Amino acid sequence: MGRATVAGCRRRTDFPGRIDGSERHPESDRPAVVAWLLAHGKITFYTGAAART
Repeated sequence: MGRATVAGCRRRTDFPGRIDGSERHPESDRPAVVAWLLAHGKITFYTGAAART
């Protein structure tokens, strides 16, 4: 997902809140975010965690 899409999702009141990180680089609970994306039709399936660089 692009930055604009992520920013739009975070503005929704039902999107999982920040659990760590800074205001500029917030971190959310990955399972909660995946569940939200699946429930709202933003993704159709989850293939696992993306590799971190």
